[in-house]
Amino acid sequence: MGLSMAAIRVSTLEILESRSTKILLAVECLKMGQKACTADSNGIFGPGNRGKNNFGTKNVGNDNVGEL
Repeated sequence: MGLSMAAIRVSTLEILESRSTKILLAVECLKMGQKACTADSNGIFGPGNRGKNNFGTKNVGNDNVGEL
């Protein structure tokens, strides 16, 4: 996606090898006073997901981002 950055391992402050780290950024727009979404016990954000660590709607499997 054209984004190149180094990451730092927090426990040792070691700079990891360039481009060896994948990042994911999600933005949630909220009205004033509205509470942010939180993940459930399977790490899922969004409705209709099956699996673990999914972000979006109606994902099936693990570690998915997006909507079907």
